[in-house]
Formats: sequence, C-alpha cells, structure tokens
Amino acid sequence: MLELAKKYLDTPEYRERLKVIKFVENDIAKYLTGERENSIDLAIMKYAIDHIQNIDQLFNLLQKKLKK
Repeated sequence: MLELAKKYLDTPEYRERLKVIKFVENDIAKYLTGERENSIDLAIMKYAIDHIQNIDQLFNLLQKKLKK
C-alpha cells in the first residue's frame, strides 16, 4: 500500500502534497517519541494497526503528538 500511495503522489497533479505528507516505514513509537507535542495534524495507519505490539503506548503517544 505504501508503494501505491507513493506512486499516486508522484504525479504532477499531486506532487505538491509530498511537502506535507510523511511516510513512516519503521517503528512508529520511535518516530512519535521524537516528534514535538501537538505537532502532527493527522495520522493514517491503514493496514498497520494489527501489527502494533504495544497499542496502549501508541495511543498515548498519539494523544500527545496530535494537534487538538
């Protein structure tokens, strides 16, 4: 799915969106720990939630990092 999303965005009409979209392809908890609080507008984790080992940690981090 990531490859399809990247391919979709790598077209002239959508390439501008790459300035505000970041694909995280590794440990999401590690990534979120490094982000400032209230700094993330949106998190989409389609097909990924089943692979999260510590779901409580993920939601605690998201609660702190996502903008209100």
